[in-house]
Amino acid sequence: MNFRAVLTPKNNTISPYVTGTVEPVSLPLYYAYSSNDGTWFSDLQVAVSGNYTVQVFYNSITVGGNCSAYFRPGVITKPVIVGYIPSQTELQIVAGVSFTFTVLAIDKYMNPLPLTPDNVTISASYVSTSFDSTSSTTANRFATVTKSSLDSEGVLVRVSANVTGQINLNVIVSGLPLSSVPVPIKVIAGEPDVSSSIADTSFFTRSRMTSQSSGTLLIKETDEFGNIIPPRRDDRRVYSLTLTLLDAANATTGTNFTFLSIFSTRSDQTNFYVINFGPISSVGFYRVGITQEGEHISHSPLANYFLVTPGYLSPLNIELEGLFSNVIYNSTQTYSFYLVGKDAYGNENPRIEGDTSKQFEVQLAREQGGSSLLDVKHIGNGIFSVNLTFFASGNYSLYVSLYSVPVPWSGFQLHAYAPSSAKLSKVIGEGVSSCKVGALCRFIVVLYDLFGIEQALQSRNGDKVSVSFSNPDVAIPIVIPISPGKFAVEYKPSKSGFQNINVKLNGETINYSPFSVYIQVDDQTLTVISGGSVGGAMVAFALVYVGYRQHKIHRMKRQWQKIKEAAYDEYRVNDVNQTSKKMKRQDYEEENWD
Repeated sequence: MNFRAVLTPKNNTISPYVTGTVEPVSLPLYYAYSSNDGTWFSDLQVAVSGNYTVQVFYNSITVGGNCSAYFRPGVITKPVIVGYIPSQTELQIVAGVSFTFTVLAIDKYMNPLPLTPDNVTISASYVSTSFDSTSSTTANRFATVTKSSLDSEGVLVRVSANVTGQINLNVIVSGLPLSSVPVPIKVIAGEPDVSSSIADTSFFTRSRMTSQSSGTLLIKETDEFGNIIPPRRDDRRVYSLTLTLLDAANATTGTNFTFLSIFSTRSDQTNFYVINFGPISSVGFYRVGITQEGEHISHSPLANYFLVTPGYLSPLNIELEGLFSNVIYNSTQTYSFYLVGKDAYGNENPRIEGDTSKQFEVQLAREQGGSSLLDVKHIGNGIFSVNLTFFASGNYSLYVSLYSVPVPWSGFQLHAYAPSSAKLSKVIGEGVSSCKVGALCRFIVVLYDLFGIEQALQSRNGDKVSVSFSNPDVAIPIVIPISPGKFAVEYKPSKSGFQNINVKLNGETINYSPFSVYIQVDDQTLTVISGGSVGGAMVAFALVYVGYRQHKIHRMKRQWQKIKEAAYDEYRVNDVNQTSKKMKRQDYEEENWD
């Protein structure tokens, strides 16, 4: 059996989305036997939907026909878009300018299926091609999408991009994607709009910086949609960053810091404006303002505040409190002084890294030799405490360094003393052993402290020296400080003989006291001739020596005269031979006179 059917499309009913000529379709009729009625069946398969005229032939004999048949589209296999996009190998659009295309749903034979906007989902993803990465931004910022129906056989889509760079469009129809690869669209910027330019204020929105910090602010010129426009080298603008210090009442203090922009090109050939700012020397709250020729750019509201805190502890800003160079310290006591740390700009309460106490080196050095290291303790807010004990009297230098860098005042001069000790004091001078009636004699008291160091600070430490004779009528001693640590005692005796002198230091008898001094009568006038030459000095010395020798001989004569008279009286009492006595007396005088 050879049945066949011929289907002729009705030209005015073929889908308008199918182009070209549709030829008559000749389809075989397949035989199928039915025990019920013996009906012949034919499976007709048409690729193009629409209205057809059907004729049936058997061995070229028409057995039926001229009936109408409608073949509707099949099941959707994928969406397609027609219009703008397919005509471009690399689509490039201007930000803010809309473009349109049509979305269709088709079966495997390209027959359009009914479609409504509710069945079409358009999403845009952004692929950054500039230095401003906004990958974390939501998709609706990148593009504005509107959809409208086209007689239920398609959806008209209008897209307006809001960013520059590359946008990938994803088209999903009834759950089926347009393709496995999104549609790439390159978006370029429009005309520049300085009032919409972007300043990267993320540095300030972190709320704080230190007074020693520096920052970089990027200025990116944009169009009205915020799309970045690379600056042209022949059209460079100058942007300014102004930081205004505020007081506790949020009012301006008059302290402003202004920084200007420079034009820069990165290694990736991206041009932009950059403002290098900082460091900010004064701590406090600041208001941020970014302008171009007096016009505030976007992302720079006047209410954008940030806090400048003190920077790190600086060895060049360490102050000394509690020690003074013009004060005399007691070397037997312990003194506390403080190292007040500040940052590089003199702001208090600096930031401390680690155990800074171990980074401080404080050394006390004595001029006469010797030194010692002192312990440093951080007591908070950048203030360090040091306990100081002098190990002897004398002049000292205080050396302080931080991070091995000496502080500016290192070598600070200090003076210390210990109370003088009576048991360590001594008396020197000619006036200690002898003096003459009416002559001015002196001796010197030397003071030593508890460490055996000659006291060089007598005029400040208040030591008192008292001198007294065993016979107060002999002389009135006068105590005169003649040099640091030494007292001269002058006296002019009025009586001869041995006298005891007692010297006390602060009420305590010194270890060389009391001592005895012999006061003699001066009955020989000594003439001293002074001269400027060696010969004159020798003559003066000779005259003094001769006068002293004559005085000594005269004194010995008087003493021996008394001895001889006593011996003579003794001989008389013993009633010895007078002749023998005379002889002995003469012999005695001859033997002992000279």
